[in-house]
Amino acid sequence: MAKIHKTVHCKLAQIPALNGSLQAAIAAELSVREKAADRLEQVSVRSGSVGRSRVIAQSYDWKGALAGIMLVYEPGSKAAALIKDMSAKQLAISHFSAPDDDATGAPQEWVEGMIYFMIRENFVVFTQSAAVRSGQLEQHLTWLLTKSETSPIIVTLSDRIPKDVEQLVRNSHVKSIFVGGSLMSVDYEGGAAQEKTDRQSVKLRGPMLDAVKAAIGGDQQFRWLDGLDGNLEAKLELTFKRDTTTQAQQLLDNLAVALRHLDGVDTDLLLANGQKISHDQLRLMSLLSMDATDGVPNVTSVFESMYGWLSSLANNGQL
Repeated sequence: MAKIHKTVHCKLAQIPALNGSLQAAIAAELSVREKAADRLEQVSVRSGSVGRSRVIAQSYDWKGALAGIMLVYEPGSKAAALIKDMSAKQLAISHFSAPDDDATGAPQEWVEGMIYFMIRENFVVFTQSAAVRSGQLEQHLTWLLTKSETSPIIVTLSDRIPKDVEQLVRNSHVKSIFVGGSLMSVDYEGGAAQEKTDRQSVKLRGPMLDAVKAAIGGDQQFRWLDGLDGNLEAKLELTFKRDTTTQAQQLLDNLAVALRHLDGVDTDLLLANGQKISHDQLRLMSLLSMDATDGVPNVTSVFESMYGWLSSLANNGQL
């Protein structure tokens, strides 16, 4: 068994409409939704059939914390493979569905991505991948807890700034804030606010795109889709030239702490004393070692690593 390393994040769940902790609420929902079908969220519809779906495939009581794995998949999707004939002028590409399970004969589906997570009170520790980010976990937890569309219980996972870094920002004060990242990203899902192509519907999103649209007063009929493959980046700097007022300095300090929550962009700080704080330092995250077989993480090792790191954060007063 080999070792692999995965980046693990810790965020604080903020749920204004919920009485009690996120851990207790999700545990209660899972206890009454014992069958996978009862906790399957249909994210999109494809040609009248079920499209992309999310589900908590597995959940465990882990030393007093709630651990689980959330999967994202699309029924009927096919994987691509090349026929490895390097003597050929053109490589053939085949597409195939997931085979039925050998032991039971039950149908299988290709998994688009997954998130390992652990919830302790209102703190959430998780891994994420290029295909599945923390925003999808937020949305699924919100869906699980919401009983009525008119009274949604919205779960927001906010970055928890390390207390020593927060104290440094408050003591030294912020001279400049740098926010940057991709201008836009895309969701290939159903829903509102979609732009049509000849192939499929896509939804453009991103905090930098929202800022640009707000600055010009809306879409203004721009062909935003033209920028998808252009590697367009956007940067925003908040600073003052020589000096500023006490009130403005406090505003800048507060913005520095708040902007770390933006997903999809990086926030870096320059303090008044010349010290630089990178975006990684503004978030609780760590590179953890865990066991794996053929690159696939061992579930027990993943949750043991998560639990150990979460406990160390609590013991060090970072939570």
